[in-house]
Formats: sequence, C-alpha cells, structure tokens
Amino acid sequence: MIDDAVIDAMEVLHSCRCCLRQPPDKDLKKPYTHLGTTEIYSDILEQCFDIRLSLDNDDECGICETCVERLRDACIFKLQVQNSQAELQKRLDRVLHVMDGGPEGRSEMEEQDQPNSVPRSHGEPGTEVEQQQEVIGDSLACNKEALAVLKSREAASSSSEAESGKRTVEIPIEKGSNAINAGIAESLIELKTLATCTLSKIETIEKRMALFSLNEQNNADSLCHRLPLKTLPDLEKLELEIKQSEITKNQLLQYLKYSGGTTEKECGNRCLEKVFTNDLAQYCSWTGRKNNYKLCGLLTMDVIKAVVKESFPSSTDEQFEKAIMMWFAHAGTRIRRSK
Repeated sequence: MIDDAVIDAMEVLHSCRCCLRQPPDKDLKKPYTHLGTTEIYSDILEQCFDIRLSLDNDDECGICETCVERLRDACIFKLQVQNSQAELQKRLDRVLHVMDGGPEGRSEMEEQDQPNSVPRSHGEPGTEVEQQQEVIGDSLACNKEALAVLKSREAASSSSEAESGKRTVEIPIEKGSNAINAGIAESLIELKTLATCTLSKIETIEKRMALFSLNEQNNADSLCHRLPLKTLPDLEKLELEIKQSEITKNQLLQYLKYSGGTTEKECGNRCLEKVFTNDLAQYCSWTGRKNNYKLCGLLTMDVIKAVVKESFPSSTDEQFEKAIMMWFAHAGTRIRRSK
C-alpha cells in the first residue's frame, strides 16, 4: 500500500511549480502568444527574478493561470522601473549639461555681447530657447523703460549736485538686464523640466490604465469561456481566484446579473446553470452529505446569493438555501433525462 506521504508528494510534483496549490494550465517551456507577444514562462522567471527551475521532467513543468497573470504583472513592473530610471538619468544629464554652460544655457543677451556673433534676421526660425528668450526680451524692454524714467527723475532731483561738478551715478541697465534675463531663463528651464516630467508620468499612467482595462477585459472573456464548470478542480480554481481578486468576483457578479427569472427560485436556478454543469452538480450538495462536495460557505455561492438578493430584495436566506438544495439534488435526474 502506498504511503500517504508518497501520494502527497506525487500530487505536489504534478501541481503548478510556482504555487504548488493548483493544477498546471500551461507548460513552462512551451511558447504561448499573449496580446501578440510570445511568452516562455521559464525564460521570464529567469530574466525577471533570476530563478532557474528544474525542468528535466516534462510532467513537472506546469504553471497555473493565476501565477501566469502575476508573473506578467511582475515583468511589466520591472520594465517600468528600468524605463523610469533610464529616463530620469537622461533628464539629469540634460540639466547638468545646461548648468555646465551648454548651448541651451546661453542667453540671448550673452550672445549679443559676443563681438563675432551674427544676429538672426527677423522672421528666421530659431531654437526653442531663443524663442523663449525673445519673450524675455520683450519684458526686459519694459524694465528698461521703467529704469529710464527712474534715471531721468533721479537726474532732475540731483541737478544741483551736477552743477556743482559732482558726477551723476549711472544706473547699470545692461548689467541688471543680464541678471534678470539669466534668472528668468533658469526658472523657465526648471518649469520646462517639471512639465516634461509631469507629462511623462501622465502618459505612463494612461498606458497602465489602458493595459489594465485590456487585461480586465481578457480576464472577463476568459471567465465566461470557462463557465459552466465541469469538474471539482475547476470549481476550486474559481473559488481561489475570487478569494484573491475582487475583480474576478465582480466579473462573475456582472456575468450572472442578467440571468433573469420571474421568481427567486427561477433566478437562482438560472445562475446555477451558468456556473455548474449537471455532471459537476451531481457531486455537490449544500451541506456535503454523502461525501459530496460542500457548497455552504463558498464565495461562489455568495455571489449567486447576491444576484438573487439584488433582483428579489425580499428573498430570505432560508428560501435561497432550500432552492439550492433542490437544484443539486435533482442533478442526476436532469442527466438521465438529457440522455
């Protein structure tokens, strides 16, 4: 007689290599296509986590759908972090280049101070920094006019001192303008860097939202294609997914929401027909009597009850349980009639 420990070990060997809790749905070594991308899950594990699984036996190389989804999310997150670090380094290098006196850090006023600089003709397109400096130049012109007025008033108030031979102090307009220009240009560069970073973050969030929406739709389609359930492992797998993900629970709720029915019993029966095949139902019962699979306490049944309660708010738990018991008790009769 085979020892129980040996049996347990054999069951574990034929389970998902990543969680050891569910039967495998896919092979770790075979290529699969997902959203136009070829996936080999053993390679993804090695590239993402540097984990190398022992794949000598083909029967021991499986992975379940739940772990596949988690592996995809981990891989996407790793790529996101790597791209973010590369983009951050690129922007830091750009800022350091400007601070070191690169071409983008030179102001228009500094270029005018160079004796060999060739002025740009009116209407000729310039760089983005030059266009910004043109706007700055307009504001500086206003500052120069204000300074000129201040200078004339100061000259008028000190006319007596000028007549006595004292030299009137000149206001350094050009020097002050260069200082203002440099300060405004530096602020604009900082604002531009901040705006670019914010725009990049928004684009990343939009891409993640689009990918999440697509994955959610694919999961919903996958759930609909798997129903009604045919075996007990299928029921246990769905139960685990509902427990781990609120999204799966909501998807099942939306799928059963429009089952219809004019009474509580008819609505419940229609929901059960969508979730259970008769072949599976004959091995289940509400309380688990006669060694049947116990349904009381399953999250799947809670979802079905929520659908019935939403359509018939006056329905009681006792009525629901009684209808459930009757439907599963007659599963064998339905199978015989279908033959």
